[in-house]
Amino acid sequence: MKRFFILKKIILLLVLIHYGTNGAYAIRTQPTSIIQGHAPKLNKIDFLFSGSGTKFTIGEKIQLEYSYQDEDGDADDSANHIEWYAITSTGEKQLPATDITNTSAPDNSATGKSTLTIPTSALGATGFKVKIIPTSLTGIPHIGEIITIDDITANPHGTPISVTGPVGFGDKLPSHIVPGIYASTDTGFTTNLIGNSASLQVNNKYIFKLFDNGQDITDRVNYTWYLEGKSATDGKSGAFNTGVKNTDYTVPANITATLITGSIDGAQGFSLAVDYE
Repeated sequence: MKRFFILKKIILLLVLIHYGTNGAYAIRTQPTSIIQGHAPKLNKIDFLFSGSGTKFTIGEKIQLEYSYQDEDGDADDSANHIEWYAITSTGEKQLPATDITNTSAPDNSATGKSTLTIPTSALGATGFKVKIIPTSLTGIPHIGEIITIDDITANPHGTPISVTGPVGFGDKLPSHIVPGIYASTDTGFTTNLIGNSASLQVNNKYIFKLFDNGQDITDRVNYTWYLEGKSATDGKSGAFNTGVKNTDYTVPANITATLITGSIDGAQGFSLAVDYE
C-alpha cells in the first residue's frame, strides 16, 4: 500500500514538471477560406508601326506595348494571351501565331510586347483588332479583365496607330511573294516570263499569277494588264493601260492594239506588265 502511494506521488510530480516546462497544450482552430491576391492589370497600351507610309503593307510590323502591374508581385504572362485579328469586308479573321512574336514584361510595372508581322492572309483587310487577357504566371486570381480593342487606329487605352487600310503591297515585296506572267499553254506555271528573254506573241493568251511561298493568292488582289516600253518602228513609248482587269490577257493584233498604244505597230515592240494591289 505504501509503495502504491509513493508511485502515485512520482506520477503526479512528473505531470507537474511537464506542465511547468511546456505550458498548456496548443489548440488549433479550423482554417479560414483561402488567401488570394489581386488580378493583374495592364495600365497602358500603345501601338507602333515599322513602316514609313500611311498604309498597312505586307511584311511591315505592328508592335503593341503594354504596361504590366500586379500588386502581389506575380510574374507577367499576358503577352502569350494576345490575339490579333484582321478586319475584312466579310468579318474578322484571327491571324496565326506564326506571324506574332511575344515578349512578357520582365518584372512588375515593366513593359511587355506583342509584334505582328503583317501576313499575306491579311491582304485587303481594312484594319486590325486585338484582344488581350491580362495574365500572371502565379497567384489567385491570375486572369484580369479582358481588354478588346476593336480598331487599333482608335485605341482608347493609349497611343493609337495613324496608319490605315486596306492592307496592300509596299514598294518592296517580301522574298516569299512572287508575281508571274505565264503563257496559257504553260499549265504547270513553270516558266515565269517576267525578266525572261523569251519573246511574247501577238494573238497569244497570257496568265498572271501571284504566289506566296508557292501558294496561289492571285484571287486576293486586283490586277490590270499594261503594254509598256517602246514600239517596234515608230518610236511610241510609255505604259498603256489595256483596260483588262482580273482576267487573262490575249495580246491583240494591230487594229485593236493601236487604239491602246497609239502606235502603228500595235503591241509589237512593247512588253507586258501587270499592276496589282
